[in-house]
Amino acid sequence: MVNTFHNEVMECTDWEKVYGPNGKHVGNLITRLSKLEWYSAIEKQDGKDKIEQAIHEFQSYFGIEKFKIRWITKDELSSLLNGVVLETLSMWTRLEQIRNEIKAQAEEAGRETFLSRVVDDVSEMVFHPSFDQAFCMFEKCGESTVKLVSSVTTYMIVLACAWETIADLGSWKINPFYFLFEAFEHGHCPIGLIDKQFYLL
Repeated sequence: MVNTFHNEVMECTDWEKVYGPNGKHVGNLITRLSKLEWYSAIEKQDGKDKIEQAIHEFQSYFGIEKFKIRWITKDELSSLLNGVVLETLSMWTRLEQIRNEIKAQAEEAGRETFLSRVVDDVSEMVFHPSFDQAFCMFEKCGESTVKLVSSVTTYMIVLACAWETIADLGSWKINPFYFLFEAFEHGHCPIGLIDKQFYLL
């Protein structure tokens, strides 16, 4: 299924028909997504300075309280996540609000069908390869860690692409999830804000 979808992405020439009035920009982001090498730079130095700058831009856009950026290893991840439920953290609560705001704006603009297509397609495109690679890299850390890394990846990237479906409208023209997308493009993985520290792999 993933390979079939990947081929469809590469062959698509009418993004607006598939993903709506801003479909070309959605398509550009999906094309970049199709070239990602999942988690290839974890525990390496590749692009760290640029990623930290992007994370601060993300912080600035949403007015999130000041935090320190902390890079962690695979071994540190399990202990960090012990007992943590991401859905109860303030950052993840805010991301859920943003998801609902995107949905409301898409409905108001008559783009709910396009948004639904983006969410379904991108979820399919991201989840399977990211889970497979997370399993290869984090199997020793336990099943819960593998699922969390893959779920965080899928959620953040789906939000980035979903935002782009309405990024030609009013106050939505700056897509802050591009800043997080950069981390994935460089082979890293943002985990998010926990106890005033933003964790990255």
